Amino acid sequence: MPGSHFSARKFLCAAMLLGLLLPLQVLQAAAAPSSQTASAGPVRVVAPAQPESGPPDSPSGARRGHPGPVVLHRTKLQARAASLASGADNLTYHNGPTERPRSTSYAIFWQPTGSYMSPTYQSLLERYFGDIGGSPLYNVATQYYDSGGNIVNSSAYATAWVDTSPYPSNTLTDADIENEVLNAVNTNRWPWSSPDVEYFVFTARGENSCAGSSCSFTQYCAYHSNFAATDGVTTANVLYANMPYAGTNLSACGAPSSPNNDIDADSTINLLSHEQMETVTDPLGTAWYDSAGSEIGDKCAWTFGTTGSNGADVAWNGHPYIVQQEWSNATSSCVVSYSTALAVNGLNPTSGTTAGGTSVVVNGSGFSGATGVKFGSVAATSFSVNSDAQITAVAPPEAAGTVDVTVTGPTGTSASSSADQFTYLSAPTFTLAGAPTGQTVNPGGRTSYTLTLTAVNGYQSSVRLSASGLPARTGVSFSPNPLTPTGTGATSTLTVSTYRRASQGTYTFTVTATGNGVTQSISLQLTVQ
Repeated sequence: MPGSHFSARKFLCAAMLLGLLLPLQVLQAAAAPSSQTASAGPVRVVAPAQPESGPPDSPSGARRGHPGPVVLHRTKLQARAASLASGADNLTYHNGPTERPRSTSYAIFWQPTGSYMSPTYQSLLERYFGDIGGSPLYNVATQYYDSGGNIVNSSAYATAWVDTSPYPSNTLTDADIENEVLNAVNTNRWPWSSPDVEYFVFTARGENSCAGSSCSFTQYCAYHSNFAATDGVTTANVLYANMPYAGTNLSACGAPSSPNNDIDADSTINLLSHEQMETVTDPLGTAWYDSAGSEIGDKCAWTFGTTGSNGADVAWNGHPYIVQQEWSNATSSCVVSYSTALAVNGLNPTSGTTAGGTSVVVNGSGFSGATGVKFGSVAATSFSVNSDAQITAVAPPEAAGTVDVTVTGPTGTSASSSADQFTYLSAPTFTLAGAPTGQTVNPGGRTSYTLTLTAVNGYQSSVRLSASGLPARTGVSFSPNPLTPTGTGATSTLTVSTYRRASQGTYTFTVTATGNGVTQSISLQLTVQ
């Protein structure tokens, strides 16, 4: 829902106390040796996220040129009061990183003994994490970018951990949430310094939390943030989201329907999609937000797509969900899916051998988040999306012939190279020809033949020539030898010399050309008279 970005004043003061170099170290996850620690120890907080100490700068927490570390997902009432969804200005880029190549999610279910989560709560949330990557909703993020290129529609679910330890109080602080993240990291030895990893902390029904003066189910339903942490060797930002149990107060944070017959889980999934999409496009609060400070999810909070009879507005991998829309700069509107026109408009090169292995650059559009590439009916050995307009695919082994190269997009649509097809050629080889096919010479004389070697299917290796079957008292030479066949034909002169006592008669001899595992032979005649 519309996000309120906490004041940056405390964050900036903390940064100054750390020498103003920490943001760069954190952003790059730089490994810096500790003067007091010879090896890595438990991960601990260096600079916590800073909640606001007073009212936000604007209803949506506008940054006034500075990032705010905590972004609230407002309750329904707070969102309506702020009228955040009405802003039509697009998101703008503020030069910070995104989770461009991928995002990896870890789920922490903090469920003390005796507390309540619905029977299907955890399984449905984990299913969502498995379905969101490659989905049309995640594809909305692919129109946004950072210095490395556009965001890729790639998200993975790592694993979950259930913590049954008690809460420190009935109302958790943001510091409690951060400490729970580090508890999970240190207990499970999870990776923590990658800029593409995010931890989601799910708490049980009835457990409240406050970040500064803002509290769950009153000001917010969930929020995402980051804090600086170190193990004594490496310092990095840790991305996380506080996910209170939506079923604690459905009037404030509940979804409008329950396609999975678990209103608590369905409501939390809606909040989860908001926090995840905002983290992907604005992990540190320095990438994508509008003039009011609203992020991709804030601008569309509590607005949904068209729902079916089952109450879902999307279905991924056959699983129904009710999730809020996300902001699309391309259409300046809220959407639950996004796609560019998928098209293939060129291949380079356009041919390769039947053995496969040729690296082919596929030009076109709409490739961001592509899920497959085929040569004819056979999947590419591998492929990578270099940008939205280019794919590099490795051709698989295939029979000789001409095939389409087909790219499948994240929504299941596909486009092929029917106007510029890929041709599988047989193995590279060459042909050998001689002219004339016969010559006449007197004893003691010499004669010559012209040999032509022509490359076929891109043959490029050198070839050595030899002759056998000539009569006694004759000699043979080739100029040049070896030589490399060409597409138009490379020539060598074969000269046969005879001695005065060479025996008269007509002889058939063989000329052989050998190179790179290929051997070709022809027969020529020599008459001594």
